[in-house]
Amino acid sequence: MRTVIGLFGDASEARRAIDELQGLGYPADKISVVTNVASQQSLEARKSMNLESLSLTDVGKVATAGPLRDVLIKQPGALGSALQLFGLTPELADHYVAGVKHGETLESLTVDDKDSDRVLSVMKRRSAMPPAPAAGLAAQERAAAPAPAMAKKATPQAQTNGRALEIDDRDEERIIPIVREEMKVGKRTVERGGVRVTTHVVERPVSEQIHLRETHVDVERRAVDRPLRGDEAVFADDSVEMIEMADEAVVSKQARVVEEVVVRKHVSDRTATISDQVRSTEIEFGKLRAFDAAEYRGYFENQQAGGPFDSYLPAYEFGHHLHTGKQKADRWEEIEGSARTRWEKDNPGTWEKFKESIRHAWLHAKAK
Repeated sequence: MRTVIGLFGDASEARRAIDELQGLGYPADKISVVTNVASQQSLEARKSMNLESLSLTDVGKVATAGPLRDVLIKQPGALGSALQLFGLTPELADHYVAGVKHGETLESLTVDDKDSDRVLSVMKRRSAMPPAPAAGLAAQERAAAPAPAMAKKATPQAQTNGRALEIDDRDEERIIPIVREEMKVGKRTVERGGVRVTTHVVERPVSEQIHLRETHVDVERRAVDRPLRGDEAVFADDSVEMIEMADEAVVSKQARVVEEVVVRKHVSDRTATISDQVRSTEIEFGKLRAFDAAEYRGYFENQQAGGPFDSYLPAYEFGHHLHTGKQKADRWEEIEGSARTRWEKDNPGTWEKFKESIRHAWLHAKAK
């Protein structure tokens, strides 16, 4: 388990952080809040947050809620002592006590290790800190800070990453897999088209000539005057028949094969060369240099820039991490555009003021 702690200079942003955490499924009674009495009404806009007024020896009168309130009620006294029960070192506890004394709102939430990153992300996004440092820490280090849920005997180690200060008192091991892709070429059968042969019947007219014969019977009656021949019957009944005949055309049809179409499929083999790209993980080893503000104080004093040195510390640290982070470049011009975008996102309208400080820190870290 880990306890993520955040400081908020604006009570409305603190309330929005509570809204987001509740939206992630964390109940209101698990979220600890310590704020000044003037901010109590703004935070109680969420009906589920029931703040209770307490007087503490190190920060005075505050409004508090959640598990941290329960600790303060059971063991009345100082906020710093209660924070140490949550695993913070005395130095870190003093840092948060100073923030509350300056009117900032403290929120904390104990979550599983796997969920601490998204809770930290919410608090970092909603934190809007004033420029003045507190308890010897630069302003950019006073946003959200996760700490172990319970104090342990191991000596805590502090790591600064951007605007967050992370405390981790556990041994840690990370395994970085070295991955290499291998290409395997197989095959599958797919359709590539084909041939379809379709037969259908058509009719066409044809003509043939044939000789036909017909017989006709004619009756002719003619006048004669002659004597009766001996074979002619006289006055006897008689009947003579003669049949007419005719040829008729008779049509018969016979189907004959006059042509054949042969559809044949054959198989051929070929060797194909398949080219593609495979990826692999390459690993580089290098040491990270911690940011040391003292390295830049002399340069700052020679520049005679307006304002206190502490107000320029975020710019020096930003430039330092531009080189020691993932983004590498040989020339300032190669990263100036992206650096300006990142800086202006959190510090709108201040690039021109701090550009030279950022560039100097980048060159200084690169030279090392």
